[in-house]
Amino acid sequence: MFGWVCLNTTSQTLSGRGKYSVHTIASFPAQASISNGDYFLVYDTDYNRTCVYYDVDGSATQPDISNAEQHRGFITNFVKVDISGDTTSDEVAASTNSALTSDSYFSTVYDVSYSSPTMTFTSLNVGYTDGVVNRIGVGLTSGTFTPNAEAGSPDVLALNGAFFNAFKVTSPATAPQDEIVIPGKTQQTLIDDNSTTVNVQSILKFR
Repeated sequence: MFGWVCLNTTSQTLSGRGKYSVHTIASFPAQASISNGDYFLVYDTDYNRTCVYYDVDGSATQPDISNAEQHRGFITNFVKVDISGDTTSDEVAASTNSALTSDSYFSTVYDVSYSSPTMTFTSLNVGYTDGVVNRIGVGLTSGTFTPNAEAGSPDVLALNGAFFNAFKVTSPATAPQDEIVIPGKTQQTLIDDNSTTVNVQSILKFR
């Protein structure tokens, strides 16, 4: 068997919580560019999805979303956003934010916030997630949907991205401690994008 022994007996063992994913919508359209039933989807770490659809004049009905084989057995949560009294893109975004934060299911999987012109979705659980999807033909016809700002990572006691020489800090922070031990890594300091550091200690391989 192969094992690893740390040359510094004071350092802590590696543990990781996984990474919280962050997604954004860079800008929203004004109410005049939205039709009844237009929607976008937000996928979460439980492989469920939330359909956010818009009601422009009070007559919008729940969209008929195809239930492909890979989604059978999983939840599709519907959130209606009433924008009948809105005009500007800021008002549409504010109504969207209010509807999502008050939805009992969505608030258990994502923290959503809006600072004009960008809406940010931060996962409340670590794990893989597909993020925000705006489908052609049924999605919002204007506004800017951005790729995932940061992909999620597995919910495992794993390396937490530490095999790289830099790491990304999100809120809540992804680094659970300030010193770690990684098999195969020499002693060095990893630096994140906010200039926070985490020390990697030397280890010795034995047989």
